[in-house]
Parts: sequence; structure tokens; C-alpha cells
Amino acid sequence: MNSRRALALTLAVAAVCAMTVGSMGFSSVSASRDVSVSVADSEDAYIGVEACETPNNNSSGNGSIPAKVFVTNQYTDSVDVTVSGKSRIVAVGGQRHFNLKAQEGDTVTVHASGDGIDATIHATVGETNDCSHLGNG
Repeated sequence: MNSRRALALTLAVAAVCAMTVGSMGFSSVSASRDVSVSVADSEDAYIGVEACETPNNNSSGNGSIPAKVFVTNQYTDSVDVTVSGKSRIVAVGGQRHFNLKAQEGDTVTVHASGDGIDATIHATVGETNDCSHLGNG
């Protein structure tokens, strides 16, 4: 009985020690990878963005000038696009526009995600005359 008791006590002490020391496993892993990023003009990009004031802007001085953000999808799959909390699906080769309150010089943020793509694009709102999607520029 003494040897069983000694063995049980030894196993209990070993179990407590093992739980306090840890498993000696990995807590983190790091890897080095080469990444190549290039920026293309909006008309050549997978996700093209153009933001401009609309021709019938509100000039009352209250900062609520209507603007349009045009998003063009030249990626190989449909993408989910979000601008100012509004989300829309843009089909392959398609284009959608978003109305928002912004004025020339403001920055708008467009988030596009889909199968194999997750991009955030910042665009500056331009003048109506510079907007090719409104028949100008």
C-alpha cells in the first residue's frame, strides 16, 4: 500500500508541475513574404472609383452639397461595395453610384470585398466639370 500511495503522490505532483509549466508549444508564428503592390489609374484598376459634386449642388452654405461616387468593377467576380454605410453588389463589368453629402476636396472611403479581394480606396471629391461619369472631363 505504501508503494501505491507513493506512486499516486508522485503522479499527482508531476501532473501539477506539468500544468504550471505549460505545454512548451508555440504561442506565435511569424513568416516573411514578399508582396508587390502597384497603383493603377481608376480606369485601369480592378475597382475604379470616381467622386464628384453633382451639377445641381446645394449652395446654401450648410455643407450638404450632394455628390456622387461612381464605382466600377473590372475584377473577375462580383464585389460588395460599401460607401458611407450603404452597401451594394457590383457585378463583373458593372458600375454603381452612391449619393452622399460631400463637397469638392472632401475624401470619401470606398470598401470593396469579394472572392479574393478586400480593398479600401480613398478618393477625393472633384468638381462637376472634372467628372467623366457626368458627361464632363
